[in-house]
Amino acid sequence: MTNLYFDIETIPAGEERIPFLKRLHEEKLAKDKELGTNNTPQDFELFYRKTALNAAYGRVFCIAMIKERDGIEIGKTTLCEDEKEMLRKFWGICRDVNCFVGHGIRFFDIKFLMQRSIILGIPHTAIPLKKFSDYPVYDIMDQWMSYDGTISLHELAHALSIPSPKEGGIDGSQVYDFFLANKHEDICEYCMRDVETVRSVYQVLKKYRQ
Repeated sequence: MTNLYFDIETIPAGEERIPFLKRLHEEKLAKDKELGTNNTPQDFELFYRKTALNAAYGRVFCIAMIKERDGIEIGKTTLCEDEKEMLRKFWGICRDVNCFVGHGIRFFDIKFLMQRSIILGIPHTAIPLKKFSDYPVYDIMDQWMSYDGTISLHELAHALSIPSPKEGGIDGSQVYDFFLANKHEDICEYCMRDVETVRSVYQVLKKYRQ
């Protein structure tokens, strides 16, 4: 049985997309005004930063992984390079993986990676993202919450007396600011701390599962 514990960090769209995004922002604001809704941030900078959460525009900055076979670690790496090359390497590493383990990966990380691969023309594994299943995707947030609500990795780690990845001086909301400040190594280290925490949480949850 081969598990891959992983996490990704994403950043907003490249500068070449900004003219399009400015037009899109204006269109969405106009639509909000027409419908009397307030779904779009008024400030373009905030709107732009949120593209980091949308694979149609945002980009993968790094992927941290721990590979384990039959409970024994066989690989540990963080990819941080050209996005296309990262995705190629990631899917190569995934070829013999039985189970993908992470926090919130069912509705974000895996979907983001598959969508970016389609956009960039990278062949990829079609990983099923069905609910109420712990195979081939074991999402520790889903398992803890029984698919009813969310909990942050920081909170879950604290509840289980596991060191939190947030204790290293950075959290997900600061990734783009660290990117702009060229603190790329700090982002990669934070991403790997997430993966190490995920692995520890997984071991606790599996231990007490009947």
